[in-house]
Amino acid sequence: MGVGAKNDFLHKFIFNRINGIFTSSPELNSKLHKLYPVPSSKIHLLPYGRILKNYNIDKDKRNSIREQLNVSPQDILVGTMVRIDPGKGVNDFVESFTHLKSRCSKKLDTLL
Repeated sequence: MGVGAKNDFLHKFIFNRINGIFTSSPELNSKLHKLYPVPSSKIHLLPYGRILKNYNIDKDKRNSIREQLNVSPQDILVGTMVRIDPGKGVNDFVESFTHLKSRCSKKLDTLL
């Protein structure tokens, strides 16, 4: 999490009025009470979850998008719907691909 500590007077005033905070990761849960003036008892885990069998890959649509973006079928293509700022970890995600061995990259692409 790329957020600095918010323990100043204003944030203590604001966070004193909340009933709870929900996060999507155990790591964030363990850090949040140190960054924000919120007791651990008000921090709750609500993990992301998807039932993968509910999603079907539309190969024609996939190929059309790749063609529009001029991306070859063997290239990895990733999309996101978040702000691109340090707090979202997009740069970390992109950098992680430089650490993958080529055989892992090829296997990953077959899954997408």
